[in-house]
Amino acid sequence: MLGYFPEPYPDELLYSVVARLKRHGLFFSDRDVVSELFELKNASATVDFPSHLNHFQRQSGPYTHYAAIDWIQQHTLYPAFLAFEPPEYKQLILHSALSDQANGLYTRTGMAAFLIKPPDYLRVCEQCYLEQRNQLGEAYWQRTLQLSSVLVCPRHRCLLSTTNIPRRPISKYAYVAAEEAQITGPVCGPLPESLIARLVLLAEQSHQLLQIPLNSTITYPQLTEYYHQLAIRHGFTRGLKVNHAAICESIIGYWSRPLLMLLDPLLAEPDHWIPYLFRKQRKTIHPLQHLVTLVCLSNQGIAQDVQNISQIHVPLPRKRPSVSKIRSPAIRRQWLDICRKHTGKGIRWLRSKGKAGSVYIWLYRHDRDWLKQHTPMGIVTHARRLRVNWDDRDLKLLSYLQALIKRPDVVDLPHRRSKTWMIKQIACSHSLMTQLDRLPKCRAFLNAHAESIAQYQRRRIFRAIRALRDKGDGIQTWKILRMAGIKSHFNTPELRSWIKEGVAFVIDTSDV
Repeated sequence: MLGYFPEPYPDELLYSVVARLKRHGLFFSDRDVVSELFELKNASATVDFPSHLNHFQRQSGPYTHYAAIDWIQQHTLYPAFLAFEPPEYKQLILHSALSDQANGLYTRTGMAAFLIKPPDYLRVCEQCYLEQRNQLGEAYWQRTLQLSSVLVCPRHRCLLSTTNIPRRPISKYAYVAAEEAQITGPVCGPLPESLIARLVLLAEQSHQLLQIPLNSTITYPQLTEYYHQLAIRHGFTRGLKVNHAAICESIIGYWSRPLLMLLDPLLAEPDHWIPYLFRKQRKTIHPLQHLVTLVCLSNQGIAQDVQNISQIHVPLPRKRPSVSKIRSPAIRRQWLDICRKHTGKGIRWLRSKGKAGSVYIWLYRHDRDWLKQHTPMGIVTHARRLRVNWDDRDLKLLSYLQALIKRPDVVDLPHRRSKTWMIKQIACSHSLMTQLDRLPKCRAFLNAHAESIAQYQRRRIFRAIRALRDKGDGIQTWKILRMAGIKSHFNTPELRSWIKEGVAFVIDTSDV
């Protein structure tokens, strides 16, 4: 049993509460925190989307009045990312957060696919930080300030500051309290008051987004209809179609491109993401994209927007008679006639040369079971497999290698004559590279004639000595190393012996 659990502060992350508990000296290690609070050894320290919360509530419940769902609603970032999602999707996410089935949380919330990425480090408002220390005796991590949409403090209208605490903990079990953080500087450079005012509004709306109840019900058809009504209300339509270009101009005119770039580079190109909002909603969209659009076009406040969306009545589409029931007999007869006309031909031939492509596709989509039962038998082709005589190939490739090594330009290459280089110079290099175990003669030849690094260094030294002799310069060790391109820390006893050998050889040959 714990014996003590701190009362969470307003807008405090659950991660921060656990970090304060650890800092108060109740646990010796991060692993102790995880195993005691979450009753599991493999639970991770998570800033934004914690899981295993049923276990956590059982341990903390005797000391707080919070149920597991209360922790999610008031002390995590889940509400912001679930505000515009349908009920069945919310239930799947919440079930994962409450239970031990948390492996797919980042995929299900969309975080893994979002092009808008969260901040790399946790952030604080320095004025809030000092007030918390003076009034509470300790600072804590505020959840609103960790959203991508918040760059300024909504209370103090000042830029946030970045700390040295990563949003993704370096250790799987690390809980770091705000008191232990170091402030590294503001999130960006100074901004004009006009941009600060816009960012304050965005921060206030982001805070409202976190307050939206998890039991609010919004469906994708309602969301589609609401955005369509917004476009009509502002005159962003051309006939029956939404004018996406006009909406993009309005977004940029309201926020300005520099501010959108500051929030995220993706937002500065609204033509890349606005169409997804104003077409039929089918997938999760980052809450920052909803905020930027609704604050510009709605002016009602994000909480009111969500309420209005949930009240939209979308009529169910009228059921039409099935096309397959009307056309299926005629299409079936057409397919059977084609198959009888071209007896012995396979599906690929019938679709390409038998002019049955459209008939096949229709049956595949609408009458697949019948099509499977009336598909012509596949044509079995017995292709003759040519066997490779590896002994002959070994001798043939060996002759190529022998001819290569005798070429005048290969004797003194400007680079190393490595095994890979030799293989790439001949025909059938892929076969030689991948099937070297089946080519013993080639393998032995390559091992014998490939130049090692040491041999390459020796050849470069000899070449440098000859060049210095021809120029009439003094043959000194440092000149040889510089001309050979060998760094001084490679000046080993073996290398010095090669220099002596090269100098003696060059002098002897010059005398001759």
